[in-house]
Order: sequence, then C-alpha cells, then structure tokens
Amino acid sequence: MSNNLIENVKHQLDSLLQTYTDGNRDPLSTINEAIEGVTESLSYIASIVETHGDCTDEQVSAMFSSIKDNISSASDSVTVLVHEQEVTKREILKLLAKLVDLDTENQEE
Repeated sequence: MSNNLIENVKHQLDSLLQTYTDGNRDPLSTINEAIEGVTESLSYIASIVETHGDCTDEQVSAMFSSIKDNISSASDSVTVLVHEQEVTKREILKLLAKLVDLDTENQEE
C-alpha cells in the first residue's frame, strides 16, 4: 500500500472537518455528517486491509493515527460550537462517544 492511500484518507477526513468552521450550518447536522464520513473512511480502510494482504502494521497504524488526530480536532471544534451556539453538551458527548466506539471496534478487528 502506498503513502498516497494514507494521504487520500487524511485528505478526506480533513475535508470533513472543514465543515465545522461553517457558521451557517446547524452544528448537530454538521457533527452527524462528520461521524458518517469517519465511518465511511474506517470502512474504506477495512476493505483495503482485507483486499491487500501486503499492508504493513505501520501503514495501518498510520491511517488509524490520522483518524484519531482528526477526531481530536473535531472534539476541539465541537467545544467551540457548544460555546458559540449553545448546543447541549450531553448531545455532543453522545455523538463523540459514537466516534470513539467506531474507532475502538475497527482496531479490535
């Protein structure tokens, strides 16, 4: 697997996070969209790993590390949304818990 694949996944996730800074969107819809995007990226990575048995542990780890970094960035952005637009923290925590669960489930496989 080439670094281009890893960069492609990183680019997709970075693009999703751009939506967090768009003040004209409903915060919860934006967060749900980002969760769907991360889910798709995790599924994409899983399918690549299944079909290309030559993936090194380092390459797979790099992709998951990228996702974790992006989830962390999303958490920071969500904190800003909560402060600026008064989204309830309980709703945000439930959505972020989904991200953590998705990441944990895929690493166990």
